[in-house]
Amino acid sequence: MATKKKKVKTVVDDQKPKRVFGDFQCSKCNRTWSSANTWTGMRQKCKICKIYVSPHKTNPLRRGNTDYNKEKHPEELCEMCIKLRHSCKN
Repeated sequence: MATKKKKVKTVVDDQKPKRVFGDFQCSKCNRTWSSANTWTGMRQKCKICKIYVSPHKTNPLRRGNTDYNKEKHPEELCEMCIKLRHSCKN
C-alpha cells in the first residue's frame, strides 16, 4: 500500500518577497529616498554612491497613488529588477 506524501511548509515558502513602501538612507552620503517599488529582503542602490542600501522603514502599500505609474523606475538601481532581469514594476 502506497503512502501519500504530506507537503511540509518550509520557512522559505513564507519568505517570498512582497512589494512594500520603503524609506531609505544611504550610510555613505546620507541621501534619503522613498520607493513604492521596495521588496522585502531586497535592497536598492543609492543614485550617488551606487552602494546597496536596505530600507530603514517599510509599510504596506496603500491603494490610490496615481503618480506611481507616471514615474520612471530606475531598474539599474533595483535589486529585484536586476534579479528578475526585467522591471519589477510590470
